[in-house]
Amino acid sequence: GAGPTAPLSSFDAHAPSEGFRLQGADKLAFVSEMFDRVAPTYDVLNHFISLGQTTVWRLLALSFLTRYFTRGARVLDVGCGTGWVSWYFRRRYRKLQLDVEGMDCSPVMLAEARRIVPGSSFALGDVCALRHEDGAFDAVTTVYTLRNFPDLERGVREMYRVTKPGGVVVILDAFPAQNALMRGVLWVWLE
Repeated sequence: GAGPTAPLSSFDAHAPSEGFRLQGADKLAFVSEMFDRVAPTYDVLNHFISLGQTTVWRLLALSFLTRYFTRGARVLDVGCGTGWVSWYFRRRYRKLQLDVEGMDCSPVMLAEARRIVPGSSFALGDVCALRHEDGAFDAVTTVYTLRNFPDLERGVREMYRVTKPGGVVVILDAFPAQNALMRGVLWVWLE
């Protein structure tokens, strides 16, 4: 007969809508595995599903931070995914030579980020247990990631902990769609 079957991964064991309601280590495993699977097509798929709106909002949120940055300012991008924020900051704030570190829980997303933004700094990590000292960064960003935090309150607290006094935390995220058509699109995507 057939041999023993491998246990289901955290991602395979849960429907996406259920997986996003997990907490702690279970949610971290679910999110990491999900993004490991979608990493190679993530940017194209995200742009298509959002009809380009994610890019518009990223540009609006991240283009006017000059007053928070001095030359060589340290920036942490939590949930960096494929490295879009690192790529954008490198170009938008070129003259300031920012020291940007991207952090993500998905090794495959980080591999994509290193491919897309060579020479940038990327590290595997958990927003709920940042490895940095208090006040280590001038700015901390997170873009469309709150639903993926293993523990939302703890993750946001950690982001503020590693931000210098007088620094800035930038959180850009989306909330449930009010439009019935968009709710339908999101349901299809998540189910």
